[in-house]
Amino acid sequence: FETWHSAAELRRYLLRFLRLIPDLETMKIIQSTRYNGYHSMIRPLVDWLESHGVHMETGVQVIDADFTDRLNGKAVRRLRCLRYGTEDSMEIGETDLVIFTLGSMTADSSIGSMTSPAVLETGKPTAAWALWQRLAGRDAAFGRPSTFCDHVDQTKWVTFTDTEDTF
Repeated sequence: FETWHSAAELRRYLLRFLRLIPDLETMKIIQSTRYNGYHSMIRPLVDWLESHGVHMETGVQVIDADFTDRLNGKAVRRLRCLRYGTEDSMEIGETDLVIFTLGSMTADSSIGSMTSPAVLETGKPTAAWALWQRLAGRDAAFGRPSTFCDHVDQTKWVTFTDTEDTF
């Protein structure tokens, strides 16, 4: 915990992880799926969503959205995107549902190797963070992404895996 973390965050972490402390030494607390994460969680979820009419595309990055005002809030009418690197757009139907991922702990993350550490990127955000900044720059209803993405050195999350060579 760092000085800028709140008491509410400390409480949240204590409630979430305190029950795990007795088994921390043996690591039997690690919960995993029967198969790998993709085959145990992602693939069944994708299959279920597609069976309910959800259309999925890969190779597409949403870079902006056009909105229209409605009585109960805002509605997306068009998504602007990069489809395999080429600018494109998608019209959104009246009954379509759009869910944005606006920044996350792993967006703009980097991976190290056995011989070099991951590079900490503190420059201009890309992908989900850039989309959030673009939307918030046009409308205050989208919050203040700078609260999160302008303080990478203070809010970064570092994780690692210890490996053992069995040769």
